[in-house]
Amino acid sequence: MATVHLVGKLAESPRGKRLERGLSATPTPEPPEAVGLGLATGQDYQTRTPAEQRKWLAWAARPGCALLLIPPFQTAVRHEPNGWEVARLDKPPILDHAAHPVLRLTQPEINLSLARGLAPTMSRTIDAGCPSQLSGLFRKHPDSGIFAATTIPLWSVALADHVPTLSEWLAAWVALAGRPVDLAAPAAPRSFEPTQRHFSVLLYLASGKSATRAAALAALAWNDTFQFEDADVSTLLDDLHAAGLAADGALTEAGRRTLLESHYRPYAEAWLNPPSPL
Repeated sequence: MATVHLVGKLAESPRGKRLERGLSATPTPEPPEAVGLGLATGQDYQTRTPAEQRKWLAWAARPGCALLLIPPFQTAVRHEPNGWEVARLDKPPILDHAAHPVLRLTQPEINLSLARGLAPTMSRTIDAGCPSQLSGLFRKHPDSGIFAATTIPLWSVALADHVPTLSEWLAAWVALAGRPVDLAAPAAPRSFEPTQRHFSVLLYLASGKSATRAAALAALAWNDTFQFEDADVSTLLDDLHAAGLAADGALTEAGRRTLLESHYRPYAEAWLNPPSPL
């Protein structure tokens, strides 16, 4: 897993010391120069000046960086980005069998949820098994890192003997943060590079709702989920066919691979690997 940084006041607290030992984390008073996963308390971020918050957000926007705020939080107050807010729960959240062990082990201690402002992660490891939104993220653009918050007490003593389990859960956040620019492998020469609109078509095809090219074109013409503005959807589909990423109204194996290797992987997995019915 990527380097874990304990940012700000968390590094000085007994809870932070526990995480430092368990995760071999690096304490730092401010977001570091290096990429990786930064853990900080929500309250520490919330009580910073707007200028300090912008500095933290700038670090989180770098590809390969994930800033994850953890309890404690102030409730009923909104903060940037996107006016996110935390609310108090009357009782611990309900979990089902799909919930990750990190959630199950800390369930009695979870007393907060996200009220607004941060999007679900679309990661089964992070979000599955709970109807309440306990975790969420903000991404400035598809290639950026992430600003995120979770109301799960990752410093809980209940996780002290389950470090591999916690590391697995945190690795899911790192996977959402993109690849650092300086570590990204040089792209192999290609005659075709999909644009965001091409990926929108690929995501639709991943749903498997259209069996033919004509059906796909008709459905995309009236689809409100994907915004193509003045783009010619027929041309986009032709591009994908020519590149071997689509055939008729379906993805090819190359198309599936392209989606799963892109920043749209969490959304693609939701279509390509739907959860089994209970």
